[in-house]
Amino acid sequence: MSSFLYRLNAFLRFWLRARTVYQTHSPLAFEWAQAVLEDERHYYAFEDIEVLRQRMRASPLILDVEDYGHVGEQERPERRRVPLRQLAERSSSSALQGRWLFRAAQQLRPQRVLELGAGVGVGTAYLAAGMGPQARMISLEGCATCAQVAEAHLDMLHLSERVSIRSGPFTQTLTQALQDSGVLDLVFFDGHHRGEATLAYFEQCLPFAHDKTVFVLDDVYWSPDMTEAWQRIQTHPRVTLSIDCFELVFVFFDSALREKQHLLLAPTRWKPWRRWV
Repeated sequence: MSSFLYRLNAFLRFWLRARTVYQTHSPLAFEWAQAVLEDERHYYAFEDIEVLRQRMRASPLILDVEDYGHVGEQERPERRRVPLRQLAERSSSSALQGRWLFRAAQQLRPQRVLELGAGVGVGTAYLAAGMGPQARMISLEGCATCAQVAEAHLDMLHLSERVSIRSGPFTQTLTQALQDSGVLDLVFFDGHHRGEATLAYFEQCLPFAHDKTVFVLDDVYWSPDMTEAWQRIQTHPRVTLSIDCFELVFVFFDSALREKQHLLLAPTRWKPWRRWV
């Protein structure tokens, strides 16, 4: 089965099973869903970042990239030439994902953020714009060329003071980033599409999480391998609440939640009749 068909089938299964905030009984999940999924307010940052994306889509620039996202930890990266417009269109956080990241950062008010996978800086910018002005983010990016592009974009958006981008494979940069960050409030996993690597990075970040930390993962429905990794994360003993929104998934560690829960939540606009059912 192609990755497109796998993702399509996964979305249909998700959509049929998903609830909305109106069927959510957990106070933590309800508050989170209201702030992240249901908030329809528009912010100037959204427009600024999407204007930047449109410029990338119109750019003739072709980049020499090193792709670590589909290879094993001991394998050499895939080297290829990729149009910037393709990275903006297919390899960056979507506008929907970006708004969720922005609102999650607004709601959580993290002070120490770690991102695995800056790409060309779209998701990074949404997160940084949603953080408070005193918050700081370390963003790791395997490809040096993409890291340079991301840095330039953050500078254009006046967000570069909040973000330190470090290039190189995660196996070489993650340990130092964790030591420099110390305790983490928010971690965004968006740089690897292999389940084994995702689980390894999850475990490596886990000692730096506290009760109010939130982990966010992208691409869990990229392949059966990634979906299996996501299912294993849900059952981890430290995870007390996991919220699957298909486009992104959110992991909570709040020890005040006595009963482990896994929720499939969709915005009400995806299932408007669920407002009354």
